[in-house]
Amino acid sequence: MKTTESSGFFCVVYFTDTKKTAYYHKVWQPSKLAKTLQNWKWIKSFVNKQDYYSDTKTTNYHAIFDDQNIITEFTFKPFLK
Repeated sequence: MKTTESSGFFCVVYFTDTKKTAYYHKVWQPSKLAKTLQNWKWIKSFVNKQDYYSDTKTTNYHAIFDDQNIITEFTFKPFLK
């Protein structure tokens, strides 16, 4: 049985200073992650991490934050079953 603690968005973050990506598992509110981190160029939030791992260039993400897409408030709660 899954608990709500094991749920959340899988977020991929690209940092401008290191020019590398980092992965954050179980993120309930990506907007809080975006406000906490520094030097990021974009953040992609996926409902299922396999969507990213099967094709790292995919556009099959739930949301993206970047210079053209402002940070919006949303949570993982609607995706719980």
